[in-house]
Amino acid sequence: MLKNVKEYLYPESLDEALDLLKKKGKSARVVGGGLDIVWRSPKGVEYLIDLENLGLSYIEEDEEKIKIGAKTTIGEAQKSLVVGKLFKGKLTEVFSEIATPIIRNVITFGGSVARNYPWSDITAILLTIDASLVIFTGEEKEMTLSEFMRVEIEEFLDEAIIKEVRIKKFDPSYHFSYIRFTRTASDIPLLNEGMLLKFDKGKRVEDAIVVIGARPFGPTRMETVEEFLLGKTLTDEVIGKAKELVMETVKVADDMRISGDYRRELSGVLTKRNLMCIREEI
Repeated sequence: MLKNVKEYLYPESLDEALDLLKKKGKSARVVGGGLDIVWRSPKGVEYLIDLENLGLSYIEEDEEKIKIGAKTTIGEAQKSLVVGKLFKGKLTEVFSEIATPIIRNVITFGGSVARNYPWSDITAILLTIDASLVIFTGEEKEMTLSEFMRVEIEEFLDEAIIKEVRIKKFDPSYHFSYIRFTRTASDIPLLNEGMLLKFDKGKRVEDAIVVIGARPFGPTRMETVEEFLLGKTLTDEVIGKAKELVMETVKVADDMRISGDYRRELSGVLTKRNLMCIREEI
C-alpha cells in the first residue's frame, strides 16, 4: 500500500500547493482526507500533496450561501448547525446515512468532487442542489458543479485545486428529497436519486432538478422529467407519469452488483418515493 510514495508534502499556501502539483505532474496527487489514496493506491504516484495546513476545513455562511472548505468532512457537515438549517434538516439527515461514522469523518467534499466516482452520494447531492465550486488556478474562479463535470476532470486538476464548495440558501418554496438504495446501510448505492422542486402558491412546480446517479454511470440530470413536472401539481396521476418517464429515459447498465433492468425499475420507485415525500411537505 502506497509503496511507491517517496515524499509527503505539506505546502503552506494554495500557491505553493499548486506550484508543487505542476512541478511533480502525474507523479503527484493532492490529498484531502486520503481515503481514495489508501483505497486505490494509484500507480505512478510518488508525491502526496497534503492540504492540511491550508485552513480548508470550515463551514461558513453569508446572506446568500453556505461555504464549505474542500477539506471539510461529511461528518463535520452532518454536525453543522449551519448545514442543519437547509431544507428543514434534510441535508443533515442524508449525510448521516452515508457510509459509517468512521468513513464520514474521512470523506471530504473536495475529495469526493475531485474523484467523481459514479456512485458518489456527495456528487449527486451537490448536483441536485445546484452547488458551485471555487477552483484555484493561481487565482480563484467559481464554476457550477454541472460545468465542472463536463470537463476532463483528471486533466483539469493537473493544474487546479478545489478550494471550496458553495451551496445557495434556497427560500422556503424549494423542497429537497434524496434517496440512496443500498444492499446494506453502509454500502455504496446501487442507485441514488435527488430532487429539488420549487412551488408557487398554488402548489404548482415552478422549477425542478432531478438527478439520478450510480446507474452505474455518474449522476446526471433528468431534463425530460424536469420539463414534464413544470407547471404541474403533484397529483397521483402526475407522479405516476413522472415515474414512467424516468424509467423510459434513464440510461442504465449492468455491473457486478445489479442488472440494468433492476436499476431501471428502481429509478421509477425512487422517483415516486421522492415525489411523494415532497408532496407531504408542501
